[in-house]
Order: sequence, then structure tokens, then C-alpha cells
Amino acid sequence: MMKYFYTEMKESDFSIYSFALIETRVYKELVRNKSRVYNWVTRLLLDNINFPQNRSRITLILDKSKGKREIEEFNSYIQRQLEGKIEPEIPFEINHLDSKKDKVLQAVDLFAWGVFRKYEKRDYEWFNIFKNKVKFDEIYLP
Repeated sequence: MMKYFYTEMKESDFSIYSFALIETRVYKELVRNKSRVYNWVTRLLLDNINFPQNRSRITLILDKSKGKREIEEFNSYIQRQLEGKIEPEIPFEINHLDSKKDKVLQAVDLFAWGVFRKYEKRDYEWFNIFKNKVKFDEIYLP
């Protein structure tokens, strides 16, 4: 099923950026503050994306996993971090959506599963199928 999925969309213009964090290596007090760690890891990943300046709009779509206050904090933090990377006239928005209702997020979950299998199980089968779309793949605190 996954190979069929990738065969159908491999000509689409997309790239994969992966940043894996080994939670057991993170300071215990930070693990307790998952929201802060999530924000920080997201920023580290976004720092490695070269945003094209010829875009008419940039939209960051995330799986909705935070409450209202955490979403506001996250959006504000990421917006501040990206201000210097994106031309001011390019509209930028962040959407937090339910992955059960969004097909794009469901597709992202398939690729995330492949990255997870690579690091957690040393199973490269699915990752090797889409690795030509991977532009950035790092592990933090290996």
C-alpha cells in the first residue's frame, strides 16, 4: 500500500525534512516541559529549510496536538523565528489541523513512520523508497 501511495505521488513537488530527538538524552526538566521542547525542535527543523522567496504564500500545517494557549505560544514563537527568513510581503500562516480529517497530514504521517522505523527499529525499507525526497534528516543527541 505505501509503495503504491508513493508511486502515485512521487512526481509531486515536495521535500521531506526530518529532525529526530532522542527523548532519553534530553534533560529531565525539559522532558517535563514537552511544549517547550516541541517548539524548540520545530525551530531547529525550520532553520534548515530554505524558504523560496518567489512564493506567493507560505503555510505551515501541523497536527493539532496542543491546547489553545499552547497553540498561541507556538505560533508566536515560530512567527518570530521565521521573520528574518521570509520576505515581509509574503503572507505566512500556521494551521493546526486534526490529522484524522486532513489527507495531507495523513500522508506526512506515513513518511514520519518511515523515519521512525529507520531510527527506532533500524528498518530502512520504507525510508529507502522515499529517501530521494529527503532534503534534511538529522538526529539530535544520538
